[in-house]
Amino acid sequence: MSLELNETPQAPKENRGEKRLVTILFADVSGFTAMSENLDSEEVADVMNMVFDRLTHIIVDNGGNIDKYIGDCIMATFGAPTSYGDDAERAVRASLAMQEALTGLAGE
Repeated sequence: MSLELNETPQAPKENRGEKRLVTILFADVSGFTAMSENLDSEEVADVMNMVFDRLTHIIVDNGGNIDKYIGDCIMATFGAPTSYGDDAERAVRASLAMQEALTGLAGE
């Protein structure tokens, strides 16, 4: 197959993705930098593992999928690969539950 300049190959029709509405949830830990300055690296890792474990369960329980962890941030998708029809609402419910969970974790 040869292409002309500015021409891009097309994926075979059976390999093309589908178009759908997806909600992205992106959350980071408020005060992370200040916290990490006052703890040693093992303590920071322990805290973040505890936080991510709790938040991951909340996201998954609400029908979301973890896309990635980035430093003190977590990124999740709602609506892909599985859509429930109320994915934006699920993301909002998850975010509210995440805030509540973090408030509870602050005491620990």
